[in-house]
Amino acid sequence: MINNTSSLVLLHISDIHFRKNVSGKVYDLDADLRNMIELDTKIMVKRLGGISGIIISGDIAFAGQQEEYINALGWLEKLCDSLDCSRDKVWCVPGNHDVDRSIVSRSIFLENAHKSLRPQDPNDVDELIGRYMQDEQANDLYRPIEKYNQLFAEKFRCDINSKKPYWEQDFLLNDGSTLRLRGTNSTLVSDSNDNDATYKLILGSYQATPTKQSGVEYIVVCHHPPSWLIDQDQVEETWNARARIQLFGHKHKQKITFVDDRSIILIAGAMHPDRREPNWHPHYNFLEISVENQENKRYLKVAVYPRTWNSSDKQFQGEYSPQGSDSRTYNIEIEPWEAETDAKANDNSYENMGQPDMAKNNLEDNSKGVSSTVGQFMDPSRKLTYQYLSLPYHKRILIAQQLELIEDSDEGLRDSELFVLYFQRARDKKVLEQLWNNVSNAYGSNDIDQNPFQGR
Repeated sequence: MINNTSSLVLLHISDIHFRKNVSGKVYDLDADLRNMIELDTKIMVKRLGGISGIIISGDIAFAGQQEEYINALGWLEKLCDSLDCSRDKVWCVPGNHDVDRSIVSRSIFLENAHKSLRPQDPNDVDELIGRYMQDEQANDLYRPIEKYNQLFAEKFRCDINSKKPYWEQDFLLNDGSTLRLRGTNSTLVSDSNDNDATYKLILGSYQATPTKQSGVEYIVVCHHPPSWLIDQDQVEETWNARARIQLFGHKHKQKITFVDDRSIILIAGAMHPDRREPNWHPHYNFLEISVENQENKRYLKVAVYPRTWNSSDKQFQGEYSPQGSDSRTYNIEIEPWEAETDAKANDNSYENMGQPDMAKNNLEDNSKGVSSTVGQFMDPSRKLTYQYLSLPYHKRILIAQQLELIEDSDEGLRDSELFVLYFQRARDKKVLEQLWNNVSNAYGSNDIDQNPFQGR
């Protein structure tokens, strides 16, 4: 849990590329690199006063294979524990290396769909996406990232499908306003033909248009920068106007751009770039975010700490500016806003759990002050989801059976979809407290005394 009472602190990594039959084995050249990242992040978290969570902007795996996600998850759990960051506070989006391309090459439907969803005219993208998503085969478009969803992303509630093509998560800022993280998917038509010239990818306006709300500012996360998209112009225009921070991966080359004093574009260097690449150079970043008032104006203050590999000293260090600073600070003027003075109880209803906008802040009475929870969100169902989906299958079923949460209509649903139903049924039966306790016991955590669902 973060100790810094004034800033939200996020670790941003990308292109971690865990490889089947390589990562975690005796001849894994990147093992030392990961160890140095663990050591460096620990120093940085202590310096910044804590950490609110970890964002991964794609390419968790190298070829979308089961072993790669198992190894990546194991390393992330180790990293979270080292940084005193709850294991559920990880957010991710898929990259092209999270696509199992063999699934595309074996399917004439997917090959044809990928071709038709890459129109010559960018203005046709939204209509085509809309038509495909209304088709009964819509979820087939997500089969190439099925392992990404089931073995990795769903534990963090970042899985995506035709009904949930993006996800959102709210963070509390130091003045009581909201920083909303939106994770998008640029791999809908990704395959072996991808390139940034003649065979670009698509995003679509539905994903790319954050809803404007008073007191809410956005971070958008996408693996591919807009230059890789057919609908590049529409996406860039929308994000430059609506998103204060834009996080990308893919290009393996670090670049920070400040657009019109209102949007920061951060293209991350790769954590695990291919060592055969010219100018092989691992990177990762920290972001420190807060709101400041200056001369009756509100500013979102964003400090980016780029960390770069020093090939001579074999360790990570700050990427220093010409002025000698290892950070870049940006002040973005944002709209006036005042916290509501009327108390709003934490409803914990989670009626929309599992939907794109389900992760709204359900904060305690803001009139009591917000400094003690900066960077946090009152979303205990998130930890419950992570712990439940981390259990072996037989333990998950046993818990659901004990609380009589299983129904005949559940057959064929994915694990994450099932848990949404189990949670809602447990709420309706008023056994959420018991569900939390049973999951905590099976997971081996010490959270029973901190049950947020007592009496429910």
